[in-house]
Amino acid sequence: GEHRDASRTGARQSAAQRFAAGAVASVVSRTACAPLERIKLLNQTGSSRTGPLATFRAIVQQEGWQGLWRGNIVNCLRVIPSKGVLLCCSDMYRDALRPLGLETFALGAAAGALAGATSVVCTYPMDLARARISATFATDPRASSSVNLVSTLSNVARQEGIAALYRGAGLTLAGSFPYEGIKFGVYDALRAAVARRQTADTGGGGSPSA
Repeated sequence: GEHRDASRTGARQSAAQRFAAGAVASVVSRTACAPLERIKLLNQTGSSRTGPLATFRAIVQQEGWQGLWRGNIVNCLRVIPSKGVLLCCSDMYRDALRPLGLETFALGAAAGALAGATSVVCTYPMDLARARISATFATDPRASSSVNLVSTLSNVARQEGIAALYRGAGLTLAGSFPYEGIKFGVYDALRAAVARRQTADTGGGGSPSA
């Protein structure tokens, strides 16, 4: 009755708080590390072949200091749907798989892997746009004339076809399955172990006033 409703409300509030905290933390960390990510992408894609320090100088010279954060807005924007899908779907898959009687780690790992895959499918085009924007110099002919998310995605779809929005998604999915699976599995297993320890300590130790 009322106790169950209160528990559900509390669980939803807790999930919302975790989502908000995780999203804010991700935005802050991604913004702080954006210059390193930009330099890495430019070197990985061959847009720069001169090493990290020379790439850093080239960005500043060609685009100004703000160029170090080129593509970061798109990267931060995708955090919200990505985290939201991951959090919601992990709970949904965990409930769906619970009747199978899996142990805590296996249940968390399976739910996390499926949630990670769902998140990739839902948000991969945004990741592609972020890479397209960040991995070229603004003066490069390959660079989009705009760093706007919508225009970048529309240009890709128009020039390369709709399927191009998911180019490389297979590799991302292959990495997401073990990463999210292990993360959620270990988290659930450790949380269950801590809960058992606390229960044992509470039950085993008498009250000081007893």
